[in-house]
Amino acid sequence: MDCQDDLRAAVVSYRARIASLRCRSEAEPTDAQLQDELARTHQSCAETLQSIADASHDKYDHEAMLEQYHASLAVRERLVQADLDNALWQRDLLISHKRIGDALRDQGNLAAALESYRAAVPIAERLAQAAQRHVRPQLDLYFVYAGMALIEMRLGECDRALDAFWAARAVMASLKAKLPDDPNWPIYLDWVDGEIAKLES
Repeated sequence: MDCQDDLRAAVVSYRARIASLRCRSEAEPTDAQLQDELARTHQSCAETLQSIADASHDKYDHEAMLEQYHASLAVRERLVQADLDNALWQRDLLISHKRIGDALRDQGNLAAALESYRAAVPIAERLAQAAQRHVRPQLDLYFVYAGMALIEMRLGECDRALDAFWAARAVMASLKAKLPDDPNWPIYLDWVDGEIAKLES
């Protein structure tokens, strides 16, 4: 079997696991751990389909990938609604929105991609505000702002793109001030400064 065959076999396995988890979750709808496993399995299936689609360029593989990402998102939304204080589940929901946005962007569906990124923004802002001393939520917010800015720029919305880039820069500047010895922050700052310079020139 070649790599594509291995990936497609993995998708079959994921789909069987999803079917089993769905049956169990319908019988035990309040079992959050079971719902979380279902969401993660949908996401793993989507990621595998994304690897297939990247190689095949087949629209049906892309559609199947998005279907799995959206299925994961739907479960994540239910979990968050059931426990609004669970930061881990909120981050999982944020990542689901972002990955759908990335997939739609790569397919050239920029308007829909932007909607996904905009849905991610308030979640990322809330998590970053609640954990200002932690790096991961700040990085999540930086990448959401930056990703949204790139889509706005491709749509020709330069003012909105510039606002998002400046927001990303503010997050990264704050991280650099708190952790000045990290070698990654100057790289991220240089990149976003370059994007801002392009738009302001």
